[in-house]
Amino acid sequence: MYRVIFAPDVAEELAAIDSPFERRKVLAVIQCLPLDPEALGIASVVDTQGAIHQIGVCGGVAFVYRAEHAARRIVVLAIQSVVDE
Repeated sequence: MYRVIFAPDVAEELAAIDSPFERRKVLAVIQCLPLDPEALGIASVVDTQGAIHQIGVCGGVAFVYRAEHAARRIVVLAIQSVVDE
């Protein structure tokens, strides 16, 4: 199993979510990542340093994360609630 780590700005974003329901929804989706980091990824992007970042969407939440397989950890780099209009 992988450990989930939040980038500092993501931790601040989570703390700033006013709705407890919305915060729980985001955390529930992210808690699925340690089971299979590749399962939720719908696309990959490579940053300027050559690191591969996965983009995932699940349960109305979009997120960007990096799986560091050697360290058995997942770094969540960005989150965004997706609202259908």
